[in-house]
Order: sequence, then C-alpha cells, then structure tokens
Amino acid sequence: MKDVVEFNTLSQLLLNMRTDDNLYERRGGIQYFKSIAKLRKYMYKENFINLLEFIVYSILQLIVCLIPNKLRKIIYMFFLRSKE
Repeated sequence: MKDVVEFNTLSQLLLNMRTDDNLYERRGGIQYFKSIAKLRKYMYKENFINLLEFIVYSILQLIVCLIPNKLRKIIYMFFLRSKE
C-alpha cells in the first residue's frame, strides 16, 4: 500500500521576483515542454493527477510552449501570475 500524500494551496505569497523578457523565452520550446511532460507523467503514475488532468494540462502546456514569446508573456502576466 502506498503512503498517502496530501497537498494544500497556500493563501500567502511566498516569492516576489522581477522578470524580464528572457523568462518567457525560457518557458517555451520543445525541450521545456518535454521536461514538464516528464514531470506530469510522473505525477500521473504516482496518482497525484488523474488521466484527464494529465491530458488537459499537457495539451495546454504544449500550446503555451509553442506560441510566440510575446503572446506567452501576455498569458503569463494576465492568467498565470498573482495580481498582488
């Protein structure tokens, strides 16, 4: 029997950092997608996420990795980052 692992979302901001356009460039490309996909595959195999989550998140990540940097920056700034 596997150990049960519990995750929780924190309500407080843990890190505040400055970014430049290179950050969004590093978040793109096939190599970045492959590393994230490897992590998601592990999470699926260890039952941290289900098959639907694995598929949906992988497809969304692939789209974000393949779009141009300027569009990726907009997505990160308006949808994926805290407004605090």
